[in-house]
Amino acid sequence: MEAIVGFFKGDLALGVVGIAAAAVFLTLARALLPKTDRDRAKVAAIYLALAILFGVALLIWGGATLDGIVAVLSAALTLLIGAAIVVGVVDQGEVNFQTVTGAVCVYLLLGFMFVFIYGSIAEFGHGALFAQGTDGTRGIRVYFSYVTLTTVGYGDYTMRTSGARMFAVLEMLMGQLYLVTVLALLVSRMRPGTRWGPKPTDESEQT
Repeated sequence: MEAIVGFFKGDLALGVVGIAAAAVFLTLARALLPKTDRDRAKVAAIYLALAILFGVALLIWGGATLDGIVAVLSAALTLLIGAAIVVGVVDQGEVNFQTVTGAVCVYLLLGFMFVFIYGSIAEFGHGALFAQGTDGTRGIRVYFSYVTLTTVGYGDYTMRTSGARMFAVLEMLMGQLYLVTVLALLVSRMRPGTRWGPKPTDESEQT
């Protein structure tokens, strides 16, 4: 059990995550770039090489600088995933099961993005991330991010520096504005009798 816990706390886990992120980059390159298949393949290959490079570097060297760089790249990756989902939501052309669940996924991804932002601040900053005198584990940062995003605000963890507090305020504003605008608008436009599931194929409609 201790070995498993150590794995998820160490640089090895970050390295594996960096390599695994290459598959997501391949999907994003095809979803977001309005180019030819050859251009998309080139961009995907570059993303793949970068993901493997940083993953291997973390496995070999580790360190705060590389951890911070990976945190920044992870935040950017999360933002791109959200953008890809938004593109899919817009392509629906109507409010249905896919658009609402896609909007919920974007909301959850906002929390993950700020987790990585706080991680980069902890790695690149001087002193503790939280006013309680600790940078916090990844689990604590996830906890703090979603408590902030939902504006629950227990107060057991607070940011120490003005820069970190600025990001916390930004997350609170984005979380609340997203709920009362985007999600509220989508739900209000739901038509009675909307099918909550995948659209039936032509063959299933005929049967």
